[in-house]
Amino acid sequence: MQLERTHKKLGLRGLEAVEIVENLNTSLSTYQIFYHKMQNFHWNVEGPDFFDIQDITEKLYKESMKNIDTIAERVRLLGGVPNYRLSDYINNSKIVEDTHDLSGDNIKVILLEDVETLLKVLSETADYSINHNDYGTVHVMQEMIHGLEMMHYKLQSWLK
Repeated sequence: MQLERTHKKLGLRGLEAVEIVENLNTSLSTYQIFYHKMQNFHWNVEGPDFFDIQDITEKLYKESMKNIDTIAERVRLLGGVPNYRLSDYINNSKIVEDTHDLSGDNIKVILLEDVETLLKVLSETADYSINHNDYGTVHVMQEMIHGLEMMHYKLQSWLK
């Protein structure tokens, strides 16, 4: 069944826009916690994997910052307000804050788990958006998913 799309300025109207914004805000919150974890790992890693983890986490937090901005702008475009409080990020994120074990071995496992969680959240947002004919959000999510899938592949290969 094809839904009729109506636009108010650049955003969708009604319940579909509200629900897409909720999904986007979950993605935004999850990405924010991921971003902060990557910075923490980058700053505090020690051990034989120091240089590798420093490079990987720097790449991830820089890419995360771009994606966070893109998601927040998408929320605004749809007429919503992006989550902006730290408490909102913590309460709505599907990624949890890290432990105090900042060994390279522990960080590598957490990196893979968090990338998997982020992929799941972004995929759920894309699925919800495609079901509501919001192809702009789908496109944004697909680009982020593609980049994270490549990182997931590399992390899996590194952990073997």
